[in-house]
Amino acid sequence: YKSTRVQEYKSHRLNHSKVIIKAGVYYSSPEDPARAALLTTLVKRYGDRYREKGLEQALAKTSKMFEDKPEAGEVLGYMEAVLQIKTETEPSAAAQLIILHKFDVDVVNKELLEHGEVWEALLAVLPLERILEDGAATGQRKTRVLQKLARKGFLDSPESPVLKKLLLRLASEAGLRESGLQPAELLSVLNRVERRWEPLPSSFPAAPDQCRDGRPRLYEDGELLSLPSPHRSLVVALSSLLDPAMEQVARAEGKVLVMLDTRATISTNCCWGAPGLACSRAMALTILSLKAGGANVKVFTPGSDKVKNIALEEGETVAGLEA
Repeated sequence: YKSTRVQEYKSHRLNHSKVIIKAGVYYSSPEDPARAALLTTLVKRYGDRYREKGLEQALAKTSKMFEDKPEAGEVLGYMEAVLQIKTETEPSAAAQLIILHKFDVDVVNKELLEHGEVWEALLAVLPLERILEDGAATGQRKTRVLQKLARKGFLDSPESPVLKKLLLRLASEAGLRESGLQPAELLSVLNRVERRWEPLPSSFPAAPDQCRDGRPRLYEDGELLSLPSPHRSLVVALSSLLDPAMEQVARAEGKVLVMLDTRATISTNCCWGAPGLACSRAMALTILSLKAGGANVKVFTPGSDKVKNIALEEGETVAGLEA
């Protein structure tokens, strides 16, 4: 629902009408009680007179106003569930609410994120693109699921139920198709996992690069943190998504001529501004993505006296072309 957007725009001191329009919560006619109930709650919640009372009392007032409108029951029930999950302290009860309402991790009481049972429920309902979303790359202030799991110690052991649930989600072909994730996005996530989420060069210019034990450092909410290495099975699972994701590449018809610099530095220099992402790997994925999109790709390398053609075989993989 729209409460987060309303809060964001309200912070810019816009009046109610402008907040409603910008947040996409448009006029609700009497024939649409559900939308009217949502709009009423938001206006009461973020109106100056109700600021101190919060969502709970705003929702109570709205529920009373719409008690004779059964069509508004679903949206009112959802908002009540949001209140409940934000204050719930019992992991099993929270897990049931998450499964029932498909809550995002940012809605859940932070204390509950210490429990594997809650994470298993979240991994069951979160879209794959949300699980793999990297706030550092997008600039959005959302909980970074993989990093949070690593920090909580849920990705260290192959026997971890949370890791097993995550691997099941990554193995789902349907989940990959629904996500629409592109090969380049997946490679970026894979590289970040392999590097234990090392900060990007421009992220924290004053931050030390490593902890005393050699692990990379990470800043979050002003605190300096270090992340343990996830189990190798996570890297393998992410790597296995690169080639199937080629089916989701947008059409790129035309002819593309690629001339590769095959000096030894192609496998040691970094590409895309990402530490640790070898140019050879980025090159292989880019070429195969173009080919998967329908482009006529021809690849050449310089030789001693003339250029040499590299034939792209059917079924070529990113790992094979990189090698």
